Amino acid sequence: MKVAVIGATGVVGRTILQVLDEREVAVDEVPVELSRKEFDLLQYLATNANTPIPHRRLLQAVWGPDYGNEVVYLRVFINQLRKKIEPEPAKPRYILTEPCIGYQFHISNQADQEKNRT
Repeated sequence: MKVAVIGATGVVGRTILQVLDEREVAVDEVPVELSRKEFDLLQYLATNANTPIPHRRLLQAVWGPDYGNEVVYLRVFINQLRKKIEPEPAKPRYILTEPCIGYQFHISNQADQEKNRT
């Protein structure tokens, strides 16, 4: 299945995730309601797909320069996003935790799919 993420395309299991520039998100073509901050966070992660993003950078990009140390905000919003877009929130495929670093939005490519089949 294809994943459309702000201009990037990849394959992620069986779930189709679309993040559109018009502040809309759909999973398997079903619209998902996100708060403004949830959308901003998802959009930032998606535009930097497959790149670990440090907590501080995410916080400052989404909440502003004064929020670099508010990691609790980030954990709460990441948890909310996972519940809304992940097929299994407890086993995330899209929003991955990078221990001691931050988070990354993962878009698997064809090479990943080949590895998973063997």
